[in-house]
Amino acid sequence: MVHALGIGGAERVASSWANGLSRRGHEVFIRTDICSVKQSYPTDKGVKIIQNRIYRNKVVDFIHKVCKKIFFSPFTVNELSGILKDIRPDVIINVLYDNKLELLIANRLTGPHTPVIMTDHNAYERPEGHEMPLRQKRCKFRYNKYFERVTVLTNRDKEIMDSKGFRNVEVLHNPLFLKTADTVAEKDNVILAVGRIDAWNYKGFDLLINAWNKIFMKYPDWKLKIVGNGSDKNLCYLKQLALPAGDAIEFSPFTTKIENEYKVASIFVLSSRYEGWGLVLVEAMSQGCAVIACDYLGRQKEVVENGVNGMIIPVEDSNAIAESISNLIENDELRTRLQMAAPSSVERFSESDIAEKLESIIKDVIRS
Repeated sequence: MVHALGIGGAERVASSWANGLSRRGHEVFIRTDICSVKQSYPTDKGVKIIQNRIYRNKVVDFIHKVCKKIFFSPFTVNELSGILKDIRPDVIINVLYDNKLELLIANRLTGPHTPVIMTDHNAYERPEGHEMPLRQKRCKFRYNKYFERVTVLTNRDKEIMDSKGFRNVEVLHNPLFLKTADTVAEKDNVILAVGRIDAWNYKGFDLLINAWNKIFMKYPDWKLKIVGNGSDKNLCYLKQLALPAGDAIEFSPFTTKIENEYKVASIFVLSSRYEGWGLVLVEAMSQGCAVIACDYLGRQKEVVENGVNGMIIPVEDSNAIAESISNLIENDELRTRLQMAAPSSVERFSESDIAEKLESIIKDVIRS
């Protein structure tokens, strides 16, 4: 189960999992919640898509939304019960707590209990000033006890859950849907960042822009490029911050061919104030970018080894970002070495390897 098959990172992961499991011989269904979002992440022919019928009726949709505000939607419970009775799955994988309460109720009402694997895709702690919303806390630290398994992205998050008495948590990294580059092609003088513009604060795009504003005059042949969708309001705000650099900063909309951006960029920066893991970081490394990652309490260090396949710097430090970018621009040998080392270091996150790990979790859940 997933909200949609377009735009978001977790949604891309869901399509990747489905493809990986289908290629391993499993019958896979994806139930999506919204029909107005166009599917932009491809699924194999063997993957069957089930679309929520509620959103096709405006009156029912309105009542459904009111019910969900109160507690849960009986329309969704009825719909999910019908799906479970029809296909009788061996296991259910839920992405980002999509209709969690409705799923738990439908699973109880349908007959033989179907084990549920809940997959989480963000960090289990937040820095000061970026407190976790109450709804997210309830999902992570209350509802997770009702699922047979919960997957988290990093060992750090598993340690947090273990310390709170949870014994149903396993680490499952997000899959890399791109094929790692065999050779690193000639790169352009581009520093790249990727993410939702509306999430600019936690993505640290203001920090990245401020860092580039400090140094761009030293490197007239280089530019910073930020790729992502967002509201006009937030885009205008970032463009105001970027005024000092002028044409040395470019904003581009979200693209389903993001690999083309990675292939030509020399440097990739993950400037987030906090980050669950960083799939875009892994994607950039797979295409031979020299990466700079702001490490949030050890999470990005699970991907990047400082000075070996990338650079690790503290979070919320625009000076460190500026110094690291300058270092990579001026040091051709270091930049090239990191670019060459990056692709092979992330092969362990391939679709096939992660599908095998997920399959192992599924088999263990069914056995137990």
